[in-house]
Amino acid sequence: MGRQASMKNLLVQLDDLPDEILMCIFKKLYNGEVLYSLMDVNQRLDRIVRDTIFLRDLCLLEYCPVDESTFSLPDPIIDRFCSTILPKIGHKIKTLFLSRTSIERVLHTTNYPNLNHLGLCDIEYKVAQSLFSDESPLAHVFKNQISSLFINLSFKDPFSREGLTSIIFMEIFKRCANLRCLKINPSLFDLGTLNNSIAYRTTICSTLLELHVTLTHMPDCLYILDGHFDQLRILHVTFDRTCFELLDTEHRLKLLPNLRIFSLCCAAKIFGYNESIVLLVRRMLNLEELDLNFTLAHCTKFIDGDTLKKDIITYRPRLYKFTFNIWSRIYYNGIHFPSNEHNQNIFKHISNNHIITSTDQFQEKRYRRYHIYSYPYKWKLYNNITNNFRGGLFTSVTRVSLSDEHPFEYEFFLRIAQSFPFMKELTIKNRKAQHNKQLIKSNNNNQILSIIEYPNLTRLDLRKAHDDYLELFLFDTNISSPNNLHLCCNYQSLERVTNYFTRYITRNKCVNLAALYCNPMASTILAIVEYGAQKQRISLDPHSSYQDICNQIYSLFKLDTINSKYSLQRQDSLKFGLFINIDERTFQNELKQYAIKNSQNPVLRLRLIPAISKTTSKPVNGVLNREKAWSTSSSQCQHDESDRASTNSAAAIDIKQLIRKCLTNLK
Repeated sequence: MGRQASMKNLLVQLDDLPDEILMCIFKKLYNGEVLYSLMDVNQRLDRIVRDTIFLRDLCLLEYCPVDESTFSLPDPIIDRFCSTILPKIGHKIKTLFLSRTSIERVLHTTNYPNLNHLGLCDIEYKVAQSLFSDESPLAHVFKNQISSLFINLSFKDPFSREGLTSIIFMEIFKRCANLRCLKINPSLFDLGTLNNSIAYRTTICSTLLELHVTLTHMPDCLYILDGHFDQLRILHVTFDRTCFELLDTEHRLKLLPNLRIFSLCCAAKIFGYNESIVLLVRRMLNLEELDLNFTLAHCTKFIDGDTLKKDIITYRPRLYKFTFNIWSRIYYNGIHFPSNEHNQNIFKHISNNHIITSTDQFQEKRYRRYHIYSYPYKWKLYNNITNNFRGGLFTSVTRVSLSDEHPFEYEFFLRIAQSFPFMKELTIKNRKAQHNKQLIKSNNNNQILSIIEYPNLTRLDLRKAHDDYLELFLFDTNISSPNNLHLCCNYQSLERVTNYFTRYITRNKCVNLAALYCNPMASTILAIVEYGAQKQRISLDPHSSYQDICNQIYSLFKLDTINSKYSLQRQDSLKFGLFINIDERTFQNELKQYAIKNSQNPVLRLRLIPAISKTTSKPVNGVLNREKAWSTSSSQCQHDESDRASTNSAAAIDIKQLIRKCLTNLK
């Protein structure tokens, strides 16, 4: 009786508010929340929530802030939508987002005569194949109604994802006759990629105006632009791995006059800036908006304002918006870097941008890194921040990584907190101990230092960090973070910092962790490297990239890091004395797995040999593209699923909780 009385009082308070105030409150909530909780509660609330603003766009997904993923709503909520809500409002829905567990139930519940935009999230291949078949009862909807489609495919077998994604890609254009916009696995973190030139050569669509897609190789992008999508105006492309391929003669000559907006993002590195990026963009004669986000590896010159003007801006007279975030790595010194003022003058006719540059020098690895980007910074990820970071305000950034050869001190973490107020993920890569650790402890005990606050931090990765940084984040007195923090670290580091989990001062902070992920891997791997008749020993970091290891080996044997043309091989684990080629794309993950499986004194035998030229694949910096990996065992080639945390819990929406939330928003 007491609970019912309390609910009644809350409803009375909500019902006392005018319609305008209620509309303002409800607009702050998710439409699905509003409909599930308030439809059919009473006549007045029912009338308000049936407004077009709450019915037009409906998302039946739950959001996980830890890894920015989505998953299905709980079954009781979906049951209520299918049995009571959707049959009443289906005719008013224009946009619908669904997850794999609710797709078929929701789409078969009622008719959606005005449905134009459909989002299918985390959908399995078999479900997608069934939906886009001639036998599907929804075939007429895809053929006659859907003009905008968002589809995010998931695969149980990661090694089959590329071919299966290409099949679905072709089926979509066969079934969707009026498709104007397609976003297929558009996120950088999605697994599915397109890697099948046949899919592009056999697919023709004269209606498509906008395409967002994740690709594997540069030629895949070229086939999209070869005329099969002749009305395409907007193209957003993400490459999920290093791009070695260059443009052939055929694709260098073909012009692309219809494209107005082009965005290119590469998650790894790009080789051959002039032969790929420059020649591709120059073909886009009438480009109005351009967005570039990539790291250029092994370049002989850095990409600065003069370079962008000479290679791109001069050839694009209609370009009025140019955003970019470009890193260049150079393996020798003696280069002059232009000032910020000089770069700013180059872009003065593009009024939306302020240009910022920075330079970092890494003496241990013998290279310099040049960064140029447009400000305001628009990307969610800001990588490789060093002590040279000058600060600023980056409200779009949610993922940050820090790396340097010099230790990070207290003032640096304070600057990071002030610059990235909405940071959710932080990765620290620094093996150097802090210099001012004891001074900070003394000042903190005397309450001289203020607390550094990371209010939105949900994931902290310290697997490549010195123990000092783990200790820093486990002390309440130094750094404040939310109670739902997911911490990734090495088990040995955690033992040392907590004195085998007996240290009292860290106990309270550990209790507040939402999740803890530990890798009991070896901290270093001893590598015995053969080069001709020479043999050397070297210690490898299990987290090192393929290119970093190559640079270490080149330096070990005093080889030219720019013009070296060698292939790296590894001894076969099954046949002693037999060496097989290493695949750069899987090497870093396999190195981690090797360190985990051989946590006690791991030893790795490597061999450096001259690269062999092939007509089908051009060697780039000592690596033959698409070479055989060192092992065909799936257990050695599996993806590291521990890199991202996932949460699969969902609570049903409580009307009492919702009303309190409304009243809180009102206050």
